[in-house]
Amino acid sequence: MRKHIAYLILFFLVPVVSLSQSVEGEYVLAQNKKAADLNRAGNFTQANQILDQLLQKLEKEGAKESFFAATYQTKAKVVQSLGHYEESSTLARQSLNISIKSKDSFNMADSYNTIGINHYFESDYDSTTYYYEKSFDIKKRIKTDPYALAVSAYNIALVYDDLGQTEKAMELYKQAESNLLESERKKNFLSDVYVGMALIYFYSGDRSKSALYAEKAMDEGMESYGEYNPNMTFVYTTYANILEAEEKHIEAIALLEKNLKIRKSTYGEYHRWTCETYYDLANSYVLFEKYDQAEAYYKQAIKIGQKINSRQYLANARNYLAQLYLNRGMFLDEAEELLLLSLNTNHTIYGDISDLVAENYLQLARLYKMKEDQDNFELYLEKTLKAAGYETSDLSKVVGPLQVIEALMLMEDWHIEMYEKSREFDHLLAAYELVDHKISLIRHTQNNFSSDRSRVDFANKYREAFEKDLRLCWLLYHESLDKQYLQKAFELSEINRNTTLLKGLQGIKFRAYGNIPKEKLDFEEQTKKDLERVKMDIFFEKSAREPDKLFYKELLDQRIVLSNRLDSLYQVFKKEYPKFKDFEADNDLVDISEVQDVLDDNTQMITYFLGEESLFTFTITKDSISLLRGEISKKLIENTNDFKNHLSKREDVNELSHDLYMFLMGQQLVRDKENIVIIADNVLNYIPFEVLKNSDNSFLVEDYNIHYTGSARLFLELNNEFFKYSSKYDWAGFAPTYDIDNKLISAKNEIDDIASLTDGTKFVGSKAKKDNFLQNNQEYSVLHLAMHAKIDHENPQYNRLIFEDEDLTSSEIYNSKSKANMAVLSACNTGFGKIEKGEGVMSMARAFHFSGIPSIVMSLWKVPDKETKVIMIDFYRFLQKGKSKSEALRLAKLKYLKTNKDTELIHPYYWSGFVINGNADPIEIGESNQIVWYLIAIAFAMILGVAFRRKKRTDIKNSSL
Repeated sequence: MRKHIAYLILFFLVPVVSLSQSVEGEYVLAQNKKAADLNRAGNFTQANQILDQLLQKLEKEGAKESFFAATYQTKAKVVQSLGHYEESSTLARQSLNISIKSKDSFNMADSYNTIGINHYFESDYDSTTYYYEKSFDIKKRIKTDPYALAVSAYNIALVYDDLGQTEKAMELYKQAESNLLESERKKNFLSDVYVGMALIYFYSGDRSKSALYAEKAMDEGMESYGEYNPNMTFVYTTYANILEAEEKHIEAIALLEKNLKIRKSTYGEYHRWTCETYYDLANSYVLFEKYDQAEAYYKQAIKIGQKINSRQYLANARNYLAQLYLNRGMFLDEAEELLLLSLNTNHTIYGDISDLVAENYLQLARLYKMKEDQDNFELYLEKTLKAAGYETSDLSKVVGPLQVIEALMLMEDWHIEMYEKSREFDHLLAAYELVDHKISLIRHTQNNFSSDRSRVDFANKYREAFEKDLRLCWLLYHESLDKQYLQKAFELSEINRNTTLLKGLQGIKFRAYGNIPKEKLDFEEQTKKDLERVKMDIFFEKSAREPDKLFYKELLDQRIVLSNRLDSLYQVFKKEYPKFKDFEADNDLVDISEVQDVLDDNTQMITYFLGEESLFTFTITKDSISLLRGEISKKLIENTNDFKNHLSKREDVNELSHDLYMFLMGQQLVRDKENIVIIADNVLNYIPFEVLKNSDNSFLVEDYNIHYTGSARLFLELNNEFFKYSSKYDWAGFAPTYDIDNKLISAKNEIDDIASLTDGTKFVGSKAKKDNFLQNNQEYSVLHLAMHAKIDHENPQYNRLIFEDEDLTSSEIYNSKSKANMAVLSACNTGFGKIEKGEGVMSMARAFHFSGIPSIVMSLWKVPDKETKVIMIDFYRFLQKGKSKSEALRLAKLKYLKTNKDTELIHPYYWSGFVINGNADPIEIGESNQIVWYLIAIAFAMILGVAFRRKKRTDIKNSSL
């Protein structure tokens, strides 16, 4: 639900033109300016006292009407800050009447704006819009200064924002931004404009864009207002929203507690902004599971809202408290009363079509479901969809997509519960009919996001929905044995699985064939690189001990410019190149038969979906498919984490290894298919399946060639002919030198030996520089990096490979457009990183895939240096014998186990850390490749020889004639 954080800009320009240049006029002007400055600083009472004293003086001396007009207008804004809206409007009208008589258009516009603000605070949007537009029209007519135009553009934007017309709101916010940047005022309200933009992106689900503008708002606000100015509280509230979304609840609460302190000290306890802060804090305490504290704050917000008669904020507080009761299954009658009161207010303010009204209806539907009141449950679900503007034929009309998705989920839950009570199959069918509607709306919403980060966040938000849908399909399949439900279950398991990586790879392919001119693609590439560079500079500047504030400000400006430039470019692409629009909207799902068509007779694909409650497993071969479900998630996650910890500590893993085998392979594995493609999920991405032990105490690696991929669609994409490059050279290896504390003793020897084996190129020591890598990553078929890596779990885009001269980050790799067929990341933790449910591990290996490399050898933990060298050299030897990548790595590991006599060193920690991700086909390299070219050369020579002999015979015949 949208939190209405709207700070109306009070147009504080004392109209100099209406005052005489006498000493008396200068005094009036100075007093008005002093009061305006105090009001801006939050010293409302002191400002009001100055103006009261000034008015008494003016009345006593019978001063000019123009002096009164200016002072009434300033006082109208001060009492408005104190929450006295009726008094403020009276004062503004007194000023307006004087201005009309004197034909002072400037002050008339100011008065209309102030009256509009008062109507806004009273939730009278029709009157608000009327007065705002009158003010704006006058300003445009008299061609007033940009600052005054920004005031009107911003205030009207807030109204459109509240009414759910976010496109119009964003257009006006940008107009206000442009006006303010044109204005010469250093003390302005740019931070408030950026807060408005941030909130539009936040409540649409685009968290990446929201953070961009929130950060800019913070920087501008600190400069314009200062840390403890009440105007900064709107920035802090926006930041707290983002922190909550990132599950940083303690930080969010600290920021909101700071907010409360500032607002109580400036506005007082009984004020709309203090009311808002109480329920914002309560929301954070709910997420932190501090329910008693949350309830107390909600009740205080309601008390304040009632006392000051703030309808909008009172409705919000009532709705939030009702949700708390519903979530805890308590005080349902009281929750019903709260929701009906909130609904009545919101419906009066916003009308029939509104996300806030839809939210009230949705919570009432939840309540009646809990009360088992089927009639009201169905009635309010229907009202939810109507209020949200939901039409299956035109999803662009939906104003409350989140409410619609939640309503469809609620309806589906109800049908499944009815099935479990009655065993009536029709309830499952009714629930199934909702699945595609829900998926369509989720995809539609995701397609509106401009950043991959936001798409990932949104996918994670609704992962629970896909787990429920999978369970539904499993029930339908086992009840009917109808394979359409098996297919749908498979589609559901794929929907949010590595979709951003898939889109990235498809984007590389599309740009090669999409008919977009090269100069535009070059411009896109350069803009993306510039944007990533700026983001990285911002990250490191923020992390610095003594950040350069001016440089930081410039970076924030550059980030917005580059981000907007990229958005504008993509709008051009969509408009001028229809294929790009189709590509952006393409959400085609893979059919099981498509996977089966590319699997050979000796290969099986096992794909896992690990939800909050259940593990779903698909096993697919060329001629069969099975779906298993087990309610084992908690135990499996616990065992997997224990297993990884035991591995890293080199402790005994035999029992855990067997337990995991039974969970993950016991019923899933097809014994006679020796090639296994694993599509892991959640924490399962952290373990090598090769070390799972069967009942015969054998590792899987002893009998099966295993490789990994992110999804079935990704498996098909990485096996596409487009990603099989013809490279100029075979192999390049990189091994920097490090100081004694960080030295990789075997890395240089590893590169030397493999270079000798493959006749490859070495970049060792001073040659192992970042630029050398970036300049050569399109020249070689195999890139081998034997070096340190640093993993940033909070910011995976800044995972780093440590070259000789400087670091190479994941964000730089993403945009490097490599043409290698394989990258061997012989570094620590290159397959490790932050898990995004559905999207997989945000690892260094993922970045290399994103750059266009179809096959990655990566490490799952801090691999030992010496053992890595042994396994890597043998890996290449087996590749040269024509083995697939997965078989070559398997044979290298088995050789290590067979030849190593040290019982400590045969622990899986030493040999199982490296795995193959992506394409596992054989690759020609070194000797095998040279043999091929040698045979081609011989064949070509033979052809030339035959041709020469034929020509010679022909010449002899011709000469004899």
